[in-house]
Amino acid sequence: MKSRLVIILFVLVCSYIITNTFQKWHKNIFKWDQSGYQLHLPAVLIYNDIEKLGFYSYIDSVYQPSGEYKNYCIYTLDNGNRINRYSVGPAIHQLPFFLIAHFVNTQWLSYPADGYSLPYECSTLLSNLFWVVVGLYVLGRFLLQYFTDTIAAAVVLIIAFGTNLYYYTAFNAGGTHGISFFHVAMLMLFTSKLYSSNDKRYFYLLGFVAGLISITRPVNLLALLIPLLWGINNRTALKQQVQFLRQNLLHIAGAMALFVIVLMPQIGLWKYVTGQWYYDGYPNEGFIWTEPRIWQGLFSFQKGWLIYAPINMFALLGIYSMCRQLKQYIPATIIFIVAFIYVVYSWWNWWYGGCFGSRPMVHILAVFSVPLAALIT
Repeated sequence: MKSRLVIILFVLVCSYIITNTFQKWHKNIFKWDQSGYQLHLPAVLIYNDIEKLGFYSYIDSVYQPSGEYKNYCIYTLDNGNRINRYSVGPAIHQLPFFLIAHFVNTQWLSYPADGYSLPYECSTLLSNLFWVVVGLYVLGRFLLQYFTDTIAAAVVLIIAFGTNLYYYTAFNAGGTHGISFFHVAMLMLFTSKLYSSNDKRYFYLLGFVAGLISITRPVNLLALLIPLLWGINNRTALKQQVQFLRQNLLHIAGAMALFVIVLMPQIGLWKYVTGQWYYDGYPNEGFIWTEPRIWQGLFSFQKGWLIYAPINMFALLGIYSMCRQLKQYIPATIIFIVAFIYVVYSWWNWWYGGCFGSRPMVHILAVFSVPLAALIT
């Protein structure tokens, strides 16, 4: 598989950049949102303090993750507890790397074992690179089901180096973007496998992935439109899809049960700390459904998606190229893209703060791989 060579090149380039920009990222990995994603791990594994988060005052004073804004991302509740606004998904994905870093640091190194010092920064960098690389590998496997090895490798190359996925791997780790890219790539592969092989295991794998999405970045659950609408391009296909789903209600129920199981760490945290099964970590923030900033989100110089990652224009044009092949997947692709763009740019902070380009659009690059491959073909 030629895409493996592309992935090896991507790893080498990113590793070179990371190791040669030490002064820029050292003490800057866990800033703002990243500090909140990281917070869950030391709270549970080092300080055993997930109710009060008292140790975060120390983190504030030493690392200043949010500058003069103290206790950023932490809210005090009516019951006296304090809760971290950010979901647990990123921390769960970083867990193996965090444990290795903590073990190495406490056994052989002398950095502060506080969850935020250099070894833990390195673990986050490695974790982010790992999930992006796995996502690229999964994407390559998915594309090989419909395109030649050369086309698949070309698309992986373009997405790896020609979009802001590259930036969020080599220059700005610690967020949800690489993880979310991995999730959607898996969803695309499992969807394709489900309908091509009729293997019922993929219902459960889709339920598992949906659970990971829900505890990482819930808005990305819109990607479930892909397996729901996959292959529907006429009335006959719609009837067949409805019949297929009816015949597999038991497996769908099992997938939903697995989804809930994966969701339990987040629900359990909310219940334990707040006393409620659900907690809104973004009070006084939300979507403005009547005023989506779609034009600004796509074309403005203030983080416009197509301005800072113009290769995606070709991916959009590639939807027309799908008419020659894979036309049965055009409706699912268009409906999902339109729905996702509308939701993403209906958020009150449509530019999503400090970032390079439109960072939430990184998550769905796997969806754009199909029309991009069709255009190249």
